[in-house]
Amino acid sequence: MKTELDPNIDDTLVAPAPPVRMSIALDPDEIVENSALHGLHWPVSHEEIIEVFECIMQGYSSLSKRYETEDPAIARILCLTISLIGNSEALSMYQAYAVYRRFRSDNIDLTPPKGSRIYKAFINNEPISKPGIINQLRKPPIGPSELGLMARSVRDFIYRKPVPFTYSRIFNSDKVPVLTGVNPLAFAHAHGIPERVVMGHRSTWFTTVAPQLEDRHRQLISSHPIVQQIGDVFRAAFLAGGEELPDRYIAYLCDLFVNMAAICESHIEKILANQRALPQVLWTGSGGNMWDRILRHAVKENGGSVIGHDHGPGAGYYSPMLKPFADYIACNKFITYTDAQVDGLARSFDDRFCPTSQIPKVLTLREIIAEGGGTAIDSPVVSPSIPKSKKTLSSSIQNKIMYLDFAYDGELTRPMPKPNIYASIKWQRRLFDKLKTLGYEVANKYHPECHYLPVTMKRLLNVPAIGGFVDEQIQCTDFLILMHPTSSAVSTILKSTKSIIYIDFNLVKLHADAREALEKRVAIVSGAIDEHNDLDIDWAELESALLRAPMLRDNTFLELYLGQ
Repeated sequence: MKTELDPNIDDTLVAPAPPVRMSIALDPDEIVENSALHGLHWPVSHEEIIEVFECIMQGYSSLSKRYETEDPAIARILCLTISLIGNSEALSMYQAYAVYRRFRSDNIDLTPPKGSRIYKAFINNEPISKPGIINQLRKPPIGPSELGLMARSVRDFIYRKPVPFTYSRIFNSDKVPVLTGVNPLAFAHAHGIPERVVMGHRSTWFTTVAPQLEDRHRQLISSHPIVQQIGDVFRAAFLAGGEELPDRYIAYLCDLFVNMAAICESHIEKILANQRALPQVLWTGSGGNMWDRILRHAVKENGGSVIGHDHGPGAGYYSPMLKPFADYIACNKFITYTDAQVDGLARSFDDRFCPTSQIPKVLTLREIIAEGGGTAIDSPVVSPSIPKSKKTLSSSIQNKIMYLDFAYDGELTRPMPKPNIYASIKWQRRLFDKLKTLGYEVANKYHPECHYLPVTMKRLLNVPAIGGFVDEQIQCTDFLILMHPTSSAVSTILKSTKSIIYIDFNLVKLHADAREALEKRVAIVSGAIDEHNDLDIDWAELESALLRAPMLRDNTFLELYLGQ
């Protein structure tokens, strides 16, 4: 066999062997397995997603504030479309396109996840189909019948439930507050004031959008310069994340913006045509509900006032970029729990990410009750009561751990701070294996809005998958481990007697004083996201936290931020 190179051959002209191509499916179990076998890592970082998100928010906010004086209807459209178009759809497209392009550049062929819409379009080089919410918005929300409203009133009277509401679909033009949905802080507000509060379902004000009306608004909006300006915002945001989105997909986002704007404007026109049915004083929970967002604008347009109420544990203990978009739009007053929350919201407010110059007055529950001539209450009901356990847990052996999971959203990329699904699953597998070797029984409490079936979650993570809400399951464990201290379940967790561990991957920027208070009740473990976008911690620090957590019982955080 010849083993020496032929000296007459110039080996610099010999083409290198073509790289070996791989093919993987973008389903969680397969990509996690391929990551372990082939050293693959998720190619999009948390920082890149936040960079794109901030660019979109700044672009939307700048345009919205400019049009507040030039063309208020366009400013309203921007505020109404930001949640679906700017947050969910554009961010989901960014991550999907970056994953597709970056894997392809590494000679990795992709198969779209089951049921995907956006990945499927990029991978197969085809148009993106519009999200289902567009058709859902054309129809009114499903609400109770007249008989159902009567039944609720009778039920509350018989059982004397502490719900100070009259259920109705008929609203006078007086100053009686009308609440649109279930919100514990709004309930506490209603308990504290002497006047009657009316509970009205959102279906009261909405009807199916007529095609002719929608077409008229679509034609008006599509000819406005805002469409091109919005396209420029998306193009700049993708470039900020290192990606140049093809023009046809920019056009898709612009078309989606026009469609959603036309539907929202159609609803507002129909609502304003029946002004007598509109409340003069509207109470809502978080402005994140699309129907409430539309109704807020209609009430304000009609000369009424809007009072929003905080959601979950509030956001005054960290720096929330979403707060102005979710809660401050079309709102005269916004109610939160305590003075510390009011102070924290003021400290973290960033005008770059606020789409309106008309900021609501932020008040505590006590302050708004005092304004209404009511009596301040000692403790607002901010979370469900925790049922007593049917079983008595051993006080000497505490070995049950419940991990509170993120909402696995499939291909949806939310602006809330959380790692990608693949990094999360790899991390949880390692965490659960470690805890089991330490002698603990581990269960995964998956989010109620999880995209995957419980059987899938159990197969992926090799531990029992528990559904339902935290307050329903909390008595089945000794320890709670969480990665997201802004979950709506936080108040329930902190009110419990359970030992709590928070693994901090620096996804949430807690205020220094809030972190200090939280550490008196929760054992905090520092985590890190490495250069491969994978999660890691010091396992010795986790073991130390498991020993410390049962001794931390100080409720300073609850008192400061939730009034408990």
